[in-house]
Amino acid sequence: MAGASLWVPVPCYLISTEDPQAWRKAIEFLDIRFSLGIDFEDLDENVAKQNEKIAGVRVSLPEVDNFIRKLESNLVLTPEENEKLIKEMDEFLRERD
Repeated sequence: MAGASLWVPVPCYLISTEDPQAWRKAIEFLDIRFSLGIDFEDLDENVAKQNEKIAGVRVSLPEVDNFIRKLESNLVLTPEENEKLIKEMDEFLRERD
């Protein structure tokens, strides 16, 4: 039986929440591959909302912003930093929903 699997990288700090950016990447791949002509307007709105929320977290919680900057610079977080980042992002994003 033939099978396939799509894996889209998701930032570690979004593992406990939904990631519309990851959804978009997976659906976009299928759209291009199979010429589906999918309208991404609604999904793009969800991506923009999530980006706004993440920007809000970064402004409101400088420590979280520092952790994300480290990750964006390809630096490794300590297990404690990683845990705190995930916890803070999860709490902040859930409060906003």
